[in-house]
Amino acid sequence: PGFPRPCVNDAEAHRDLPPVKLYGEIIRGNWNVWARYTRGGKQYIWPTSTLIRSPYGWTGSWILPYEDCTYGYQQATGFIGHNMELGENTNLDTSFSYDMFDFENRVQTWIISAYREDKYIGKAVIRHNINKQHKIAAGTEILHGEYGFDSPGWPHQDDTLGYGRWSTNMYSGFGEHQWTINEKWTTFLGARVDDHTYTEALFSPRAAIIHTPNDKDTYKLIWARSVRANYEEELKKASIHDSKPEKLDSIEFRYERQQNKNLQLAASVFSHYNLELIGWSNAANGQTVVGTIKQWGLEVEALYHTENTEIAVSHGYTKLREFELADPNMVISDPTIQFSAEPYGYGDDLQRWANHITKITAKHKLNEKWSANGSVRVYWGFPGLKDYARYNANRSGYPLRWERAYRASCYLNMGLKYQHSNRLTFQVNGYNLLGIIDMDLNKRNYGGEGYADFRSHAAAVGIYAIFRTK
Repeated sequence: PGFPRPCVNDAEAHRDLPPVKLYGEIIRGNWNVWARYTRGGKQYIWPTSTLIRSPYGWTGSWILPYEDCTYGYQQATGFIGHNMELGENTNLDTSFSYDMFDFENRVQTWIISAYREDKYIGKAVIRHNINKQHKIAAGTEILHGEYGFDSPGWPHQDDTLGYGRWSTNMYSGFGEHQWTINEKWTTFLGARVDDHTYTEALFSPRAAIIHTPNDKDTYKLIWARSVRANYEEELKKASIHDSKPEKLDSIEFRYERQQNKNLQLAASVFSHYNLELIGWSNAANGQTVVGTIKQWGLEVEALYHTENTEIAVSHGYTKLREFELADPNMVISDPTIQFSAEPYGYGDDLQRWANHITKITAKHKLNEKWSANGSVRVYWGFPGLKDYARYNANRSGYPLRWERAYRASCYLNMGLKYQHSNRLTFQVNGYNLLGIIDMDLNKRNYGGEGYADFRSHAAAVGIYAIFRTK
């Protein structure tokens, strides 16, 4: 809400602050305590729609200077957890955590968005084995959110949501029952209920049945309904205007086989037969349910391991079946349909997801001191993004000029670890290494109103030294 206001502070101030990632953890007895702080930011080229693409491309009557387009964030998290045995068959897990997230997006001398959220979460889960056949788990969670605080250091802009100081509470309860009928059949039945300050109770049930006819084969059938509340600022609006939650109904069938002592195989097929999707709507001036998606997919997996080697391979396929807009009169200028151009007759794929995705991870112990690891992820192209851009270009009259965005993305990471002693470890990791050969292999697509903008990640190296006190 409200028009962005000019920056009060120097736009250059944060550029002298290096990115930071700090983490510390203490595990002692039944206690687990950890804390983490990260800070980062970036100078970037703002996607100015059909006006310009730097350094070449479309041009218009207004060109935005790029040198002061930046975003920055910081996040601090603290966690305390405790596990207590209440009896031979009962234990209780309790935890408390605090999380602060602070964000600012700046375009030249204007603040496009700036906000801070502070969340306090208390959780307790009790698990009890009634007998050999029946096990239960039940828990409760309380989340208190505070919004509108000033930023504790950079980024240091005031909140732009326009609500001042405000807070919310969410009370949750959840439970699950496991019934081992016999050696071949097991069932799971569970549910979660969330009650937010600005919502009615949200009910998310889940059921599963597992069949193990022998020592090698396992069959699983899983049904679930997941109900998620809208974003906090939209729920704040909901005190005046209705805000529907996002609902996902899904069913999955999975088969697993222990081929031998070294090789495990698995395959699954799923259907999201009712996804009431939340997205941005210009008409609603906010996040709202923009339509219903139906999609299906499958995945195959293989895991091979020996004493010194472990290799995991998986390939997934996802296909859009149908996308029905909540309002059939939505037009391309409303970014809600950036999920797919299927409602307008262009293709039948998701815009922001690759149909085919392959993942390979490997670990190998070279000797008692040295070990190596690596991973590669391949997104085999984005036909849904190209369909969306084709439709957008057709109605706007601008030709397609960004064929590279629709091609595959491939991310290769590799690492080498040296175990000097039980307490001291050295490690070197390489990230996005294929960018050394072709930087477009490291690309990440982003919005830009469907004109297929992307950025290429740089290849990077990380060096680590890990010391354990015990």
